[in-house]
Amino acid sequence: MDLAGPFGQSSGGAKYVMQTLDHHTNYGWICFLRERSGTNVVAAFRAWYASIKSLLATHGGLGCVLTDNGTEWVNAEFRGLLAELNITRELTAVDGPKSNGRVERRIALVMEGGKAAFLEFPKLFPGVMFPTKALSFRAIWPEAFAWMNDSLNIAAERGTNVISAKWVYSRKGDEFGYAVRAKARLVARGFAQREGVDFFETFSPCPSITSIRLLAAIACVLDWDLCHFDAEQAFVQSELDEVVFIRLHPGCGALSGKVVRLRRSLYGLKQASRTWHHHLTS
Repeated sequence: MDLAGPFGQSSGGAKYVMQTLDHHTNYGWICFLRERSGTNVVAAFRAWYASIKSLLATHGGLGCVLTDNGTEWVNAEFRGLLAELNITRELTAVDGPKSNGRVERRIALVMEGGKAAFLEFPKLFPGVMFPTKALSFRAIWPEAFAWMNDSLNIAAERGTNVISAKWVYSRKGDEFGYAVRAKARLVARGFAQREGVDFFETFSPCPSITSIRLLAAIACVLDWDLCHFDAEQAFVQSELDEVVFIRLHPGCGALSGKVVRLRRSLYGLKQASRTWHHHLTS
């Protein structure tokens, strides 16, 4: 058994998933929890056990439960429930998720399957959006795009994590330090993002100053030409894989104060650098 989450709050208020896996048949059950606490785990386990009690009776009963060392499992309330049901319990090695690898893989399989179900159609069937043959039905696309743009201005559902945004003002100077251009950039307040909801992975490779100096030294020795370029507004060029909502700051015209869904990355998001690197290398 294992817990996963937190995820986006469901209409019923659940944010966590409890995965139960039978090691003999590889059959699994999923329960949804509101909180990651011992009380919620005990209630979910008791309800799950009652639903399959008759099935267990015909197969020798439930003998052992394998869990990690999380406080939602290691507590007096859960130990008392297992003693009441005459079930033994084994704990995995501390900081060793591989000890419970089968249920970890099952959770990953369920999560990846859910993501795959929500892939956008243009990514799956680009030929429909950009056919090689001129078709009359393509005339409906401008109307469809207009509807899609309007649909980005939405009312956030209950439990949706809406990130605020702000304007950052600066001045760009020349080589002498004189201001040559004023800049205004809308950035997201990434500190309000929740891991597992608005972002998953944030790592992106970045060279150290030692590596850059070594490269410059090698170029000098071998008489190479070094080229350097700058991508303007780099982070907003990449598409987001996650569903992220922000509330626009005053100064965004008619959309000021409205909640919109981000289709592309934005400065301030925790995954902004990772999405840019993926866009650059893909």
